[in-house]
Amino acid sequence: MPPITCRAILPILCLLLTAPCLAQWQEIGNEQIPDILKVEQIRAVDEDGVYLADDSNQLGVFVEDGGYVGVGTAAPAHQVDIRTLTGRGVDANSQNDTLAIWGHGNRADRVVFFTERYNAAGNPNEWTNVHHRFQRIVDSVQMGFIGFGRATGQIYALQFGYGDNIYLALRDDGVLVFGNDSEIQLSVDTSDNRFRFGTSSDADKLTIDTDDGSLASDGNLDCAGSGEFGDPSNPATFYQPACAFQSAEDLVYDHLSDSVHPSSTGTEAILSVPCPWLIPGTRIKEATFVVLLDTGSDRVNFSVRRQSTSSPGATQDIVAFGGADYTQSSGMTHITGDYYRRTETCDHTVAGGEKVWSLVELYCADSEEGCRLVGVEWAFEKRKY
Repeated sequence: MPPITCRAILPILCLLLTAPCLAQWQEIGNEQIPDILKVEQIRAVDEDGVYLADDSNQLGVFVEDGGYVGVGTAAPAHQVDIRTLTGRGVDANSQNDTLAIWGHGNRADRVVFFTERYNAAGNPNEWTNVHHRFQRIVDSVQMGFIGFGRATGQIYALQFGYGDNIYLALRDDGVLVFGNDSEIQLSVDTSDNRFRFGTSSDADKLTIDTDDGSLASDGNLDCAGSGEFGDPSNPATFYQPACAFQSAEDLVYDHLSDSVHPSSTGTEAILSVPCPWLIPGTRIKEATFVVLLDTGSDRVNFSVRRQSTSSPGATQDIVAFGGADYTQSSGMTHITGDYYRRTETCDHTVAGGEKVWSLVELYCADSEEGCRLVGVEWAFEKRKY
């Protein structure tokens, strides 16, 4: 074989240097990717983002170009957007987990989870019941939850419940609801400063008036711990029969007629009748005196007096004695037979430690039994306890 000379090799080298470089690429199948992929970064090749899905192409996590992360959605609306994988439920009482933290060892034991519950699907304006919950589930049993949402016609700012029942809820109008959705309610009416207990349809609900108004329809519970209930148009009354009055030497009590009369004719007899209700804040509206006057010459007269704790011994008139002694024809209202009455307007609110009483003056002209006091009735605009 003749030796290879340089002149023979040169054409071959020129051919190799001038010919295009050719390479062969081979596609790598999924089965060739190891079960554990160890990399420092996973980058998207374009602006479509990065998808992580299962073998059935069910989306798990999506990282959008720009950094937004979606769980269960390829269109995250926020920095982190977690949505249910099953979509909106169309059946009544469907529930969709939006975020769950699972317990140890049991997929049915969700330590805490957020969910949305719908009573009807479709247009949000047509939903009749929507609950957004933060709840725990153990052994597939729903435990207590904190949530918000709405029932039919009502929006709840906050809910507390157990299972599927709402036991305490705060509505958007400030009403506190006890029971399942609307059984019992607590509310405050800021227009007239009233606290109510009962349902909105219950006419017999308990209402407490928290101001110091006239109590035209309800009652008052003040910060000092006192409660007062009454109605100016229907005041509380307290009747004192004659047997309850203080006795004196110049007075005689007749148990048959339950009356008190002077012990002799031609003289004046005065007796004291204490006010039966002196709790501070009580308003004495009126005092009514029931008497018997046999003849036009018999006379009676009344006054209501007060004494303060700070000035013992110094009295003031709430109602002063009349300018002239009352008789059958002057200042008395006929009841029946020889019985008459006289009502004195007091309109006095009892102060702390104050004493209030009435004085009754009797004068018999012809017979000691011809002028009698039968009883005194006090009317209170409010009853205070």
